[in-house]
Amino acid sequence: MVRVCVKVKMNASQALFPAYVNGFMRPYNASHNYYGVDYETFDTSLYLSDMDIDLYLDLRPLNIALIVFYGFIFLSGLFGNIIVIISIIRFKSLRTLTNYFLLNLTIGDILVIIVCIPLTLGSTIYKKWVYGEVLCKLVPFLQGSAVSVSVLSHLFITGSRYVAIYRPLVSKIVFSKRNVRIMIFFIWSISFSAMLPLLVVNRVRREIELEIFESVICEEMWNSPEDKFIFNVFIFIILFVCPFILMAICYTVIGYTLWYSSKFMVESSCQKNRNQIILRQRRRTVKMLVCILVTFVLCWLPYYAVNFWIDANIGDASKKETMSVVFTYSFPLVILLGLSNSAVNPVFYYIMCRGFRRSFNTILCSGLLKRGEQLLRQSMKGKHTMSESVDTAQL
Repeated sequence: MVRVCVKVKMNASQALFPAYVNGFMRPYNASHNYYGVDYETFDTSLYLSDMDIDLYLDLRPLNIALIVFYGFIFLSGLFGNIIVIISIIRFKSLRTLTNYFLLNLTIGDILVIIVCIPLTLGSTIYKKWVYGEVLCKLVPFLQGSAVSVSVLSHLFITGSRYVAIYRPLVSKIVFSKRNVRIMIFFIWSISFSAMLPLLVVNRVRREIELEIFESVICEEMWNSPEDKFIFNVFIFIILFVCPFILMAICYTVIGYTLWYSSKFMVESSCQKNRNQIILRQRRRTVKMLVCILVTFVLCWLPYYAVNFWIDANIGDASKKETMSVVFTYSFPLVILLGLSNSAVNPVFYYIMCRGFRRSFNTILCSGLLKRGEQLLRQSMKGKHTMSESVDTAQL
């Protein structure tokens, strides 16, 4: 979180409170000078509360745009991911091995949308941390865990696709329903365990400025900058670089097999037609999974890059101005880009998967038809009541 420092400077002509937010001086106009006011009846707490809002509330154009984008991501992401869960639960044809892992991915996305997006936006707009110690620890922990769940879910999906193509019989044994449940439990356990240090180092720090203003900050308090850098590098390599190298190799081999290999070519015309159908289905599935994976990398890689740059240059006095620009503009945008990934997966499911597209249309259309039927009944009931009242009046 970003520290807010307050300095007060007053002279006879005007009272001006410059609030230093992210290294930039933002003037607070304290020209509510209550000249001629009876100071015995003056409400000091209300005056200081008004000053507190002006000092910490940051509604510059970038943050107003962030409100719009975060609002859209929150509503569309929550709606889309809930539809995905309903589809998998309601339609038996969607209860496949891959979709169980996609369901796990969807649960992680909903966790990010409900917990991380509102508090990230709130802490960006209002520079004083007002959400308490528990959420200060919980939000970074859940965000890191959800990203880890996404990476590991992609990794297990890739492994299941690879085994299904090259060892079909082994795939049915290794990726049975019971084993898939164990794998999902393993994914969440590893993710929570890897992010446990964030529960310890994230704390709320309070400082009193000028015996009037309270600066409240949620930040990571490591024993040394080296400890933080080692942890970030470890997480980045173990839960980002290595899995994606492995997935890139697997999808390259899978792509070559599905598009260029003669593995599915057989002599029997009947068997050939059947294999062609399976081949087209597998190609569509792989295309969808690769698009989801590439989008995930593009969304979260800038966040990691900016974090590493900040860790490497946080103590360099010569880059103080650049650091302020990064904190003010770059950091909010890369967080927005990363969190937006939680809302895009349902779009890929709808566009690139026929089963999901049919289920989405069925759920949405049935809901609209039911609503239309209710409105029609209410309308007919209203007309019937009106006609009865008119007939009674004529009698």
